[in-house]
Amino acid sequence: MTRAELSISTKRPNVVAGVNPILSNWSPASGYLNPAAFSQPADGTFGDLGRNAIYGPGFHNLDFSATKDFPIREPMLLQFRAEFFNLF
Repeated sequence: MTRAELSISTKRPNVVAGVNPILSNWSPASGYLNPAAFSQPADGTFGDLGRNAIYGPGFHNLDFSATKDFPIREPMLLQFRAEFFNLF
């Protein structure tokens, strides 16, 4: 396998400077991203678009955490913790 084949899962596009990556008049049929705002990186290189740089329309993320401490003795503490990620 070549280096480019091994890195296909982590390959990202290059961002074209001065072009808005979000379409102003998007629809579900036409899409949300502007294809002219991205270019293919050279073989064996990674693109310059950052990870999680663009979120889709209507994206909301809610994380929730609850903790309760139960003192047992002076030097000891029992902690109950519940964490929920992307709750909805």
